[in-house]
Amino acid sequence: MQYGGADDARTLEGRLYTWAKAGASVSELKSMAAKEFHTSPGLSDKLVDLVLQRGSVKWQTVSPRLVDSFISLAHEYPRNRLVLIEAGRTIDDNNFQCTDAAVSPYERLLAGRPDADAERVVLFDQFFCLPLITERTTLDAGAFDAYLTLAKEGDEISNELLRLAVYRLVDQKADRNEALSPEIRQKIKAKRLAEELRQGRLAQAAVLLGTAENHGRSLSPLLDAGTRRAAAAALLLTGDRKQSNAWRRRAVSKAPAELPWNGMSTGGPGPDEAVARYELQLLDHLLGSARGEDFDFLVQRHRLGNISETDLYWDSLWPRLYNKLAVSDGYPGLVEEAGLNSLAPEQIGETEAEAVKLCYRCAPDLIAVIHELAKEPVHLESAPDRNVARLPAPIRTRMDAEIAASRPYWSEHPLPRSVRRPHPKAPTHTGDPLGLGPVRSPPHGTTPSWTKRLPAGELVRYEQDGQRIVAITVSQSLDPTGEISAGGYWISISEDGGQHFKAPLYTGLRMFEPYVVAPQSKLPLIAGGHLQMEVGVRQIDDAQVRLPPIALPMKTRRDDVYLDIALADLSHDADGDGLSDIAEWAMLTDPHDRDTDHDGLPDGVDPFPQVPVHAAPDRHAAPLVAVLQRLFDKSLGAIVTTSATADRPGRTHALGSGESDRYNSSRAIFVQAPAAYFSGVSLRGRMIVLDEDQVQRLSKARGLFFCTSIPQFEVSHDGNEALVVWSSGWAGGTFFLTRQGNAWRIESLGRWIT
Repeated sequence: MQYGGADDARTLEGRLYTWAKAGASVSELKSMAAKEFHTSPGLSDKLVDLVLQRGSVKWQTVSPRLVDSFISLAHEYPRNRLVLIEAGRTIDDNNFQCTDAAVSPYERLLAGRPDADAERVVLFDQFFCLPLITERTTLDAGAFDAYLTLAKEGDEISNELLRLAVYRLVDQKADRNEALSPEIRQKIKAKRLAEELRQGRLAQAAVLLGTAENHGRSLSPLLDAGTRRAAAAALLLTGDRKQSNAWRRRAVSKAPAELPWNGMSTGGPGPDEAVARYELQLLDHLLGSARGEDFDFLVQRHRLGNISETDLYWDSLWPRLYNKLAVSDGYPGLVEEAGLNSLAPEQIGETEAEAVKLCYRCAPDLIAVIHELAKEPVHLESAPDRNVARLPAPIRTRMDAEIAASRPYWSEHPLPRSVRRPHPKAPTHTGDPLGLGPVRSPPHGTTPSWTKRLPAGELVRYEQDGQRIVAITVSQSLDPTGEISAGGYWISISEDGGQHFKAPLYTGLRMFEPYVVAPQSKLPLIAGGHLQMEVGVRQIDDAQVRLPPIALPMKTRRDDVYLDIALADLSHDADGDGLSDIAEWAMLTDPHDRDTDHDGLPDGVDPFPQVPVHAAPDRHAAPLVAVLQRLFDKSLGAIVTTSATADRPGRTHALGSGESDRYNSSRAIFVQAPAAYFSGVSLRGRMIVLDEDQVQRLSKARGLFFCTSIPQFEVSHDGNEALVVWSSGWAGGTFFLTRQGNAWRIESLGRWIT
């Protein structure tokens, strides 16, 4: 038997553990339990046997049969509370969260017992199952004690709308309950205030603060220092600078002593001293008591790490003040998008549905408050207008047309019966007996010497006929799929036995979207000027993907198909700019315009085919170049161009005409960032600059798209410091840059990975 610890020492299992440790036999345990818990010998014998069975599998899944045995025993002894609780404990052990599926065993346990309503309360007090807690409110909708219990246990309610609805309703009922002590009323109000602040309900928090002050019942003595700082922040955001100043002064006074009401707190764990000091300084900067250049102060926020782990109010309040200061000081690039979007309307709608579902036995007044909360407007500060940094409208229009366009040229056909293979039963995971899932390199179990001449990536399949070699490789050169897959498929052809390969041809096919190329097939790769590839349909369910992708959920599986394309179509270049039409479809350049951005550089040699060259570099250009070199390796050759003029674009690092550059000319790096950042920047390679909306639409149209994004980037007014926050979707970090002559020193302030 295992045992949970001292907290359970008075339970039946705890007593059995203590007695067994002292050397008692099983028969002695049964006799001692009957005496200790005032049960009949018959019940004690059966109950101890079941508890010992449960103890032998503690911390593992309890079998449904054991749960049924406890429920049957509870029905056999319908008036015994001990067996009820032990049966409830067994159900609780089998469910780490009280979900809908967990409700059924509790209901079966209560069914037929003569005092089921009262025992429902007992089970709730013991195991805090939400369907039981909400049921308790229906026992007597007018009884205040049931709601008071809800409020006391409110921190355990995970759904934020349900939690706040409980606090609001209890607060309203407390104000009308004259029998309640003033101390308890204020404690309830303080608890509600803390939750209003935590959820960013600024207007309601300000009303609570003002009402309390007007009636001479300050909430300050009931609140910890973190909640007082949050109150000052909320009042400042709602425009009440006078009261914000007053609460700023209260935020440094002594923390309150413990007040009557065991188990009820007015906040979570307090932030550490450095965070508390930063929040006070942020208030001071906005209230006018702190002066001077704010860039270093704004950067300091990134040195504090993940503040939301230590301050419950950070996500809902402080980014709004941080953004307010950043914009007012002329640093819009430091605005935190997460703080602006934390209470998006679609999130509230989802949370409302979940709250009602969890509260399906709620009394009508509690359901009504949930609906009121969902409709209540939440004040959010508007983000700075970043449209000024977007690509020109005509270029965006052309890019948007390519996002919406279907994949060019390819057609799908059933595999001829003569070349089909016998298929084992379809697997339930991505490990695939047909070899369609994982990349296998090389596919024939050898490593031909010519593979070193293939483009970057992994060899999936090849076929040799005399001197002709056709090789299929997979890479993320035009398909930034992160950890989801190896990327997109490329074709390389040699006519001299692998001594030389023509420039690789991009297929436009991405692994798992929806095809996976078979590493071996009886169907020849090339026939009559056409490329024909056997594939399996393995469509990932993007909505179910979780990182890291230990397993990939598939929503479509199909075999015995092949894809066909004319080789001439695969390499077709309608505008003669050096890029195939399929590659231009991937890079969102115009396949019918050799110079998409009309800056004088054809798309085939333009390092930024959608960003027109400007004569004067933007002030962000130099530190951005340093960051690009850090993120993507110095082989990018990123520089700030100095030779560009209005009528002659700089070509210092544009793609050359050598064989190496020609061979890799279809590759590109995708970056989500304001286009203005790249003014005056050039590369040896190619970069496609996107905005957030385009990335989202690409993910929907072509599969999950993990390009590098730069959500925050700003340079100090004197041009000597810069901050860059970057993310690749599954990893990211923060850089602080300091100018040293003509170079930039980069300091990492933090890095994360899924």
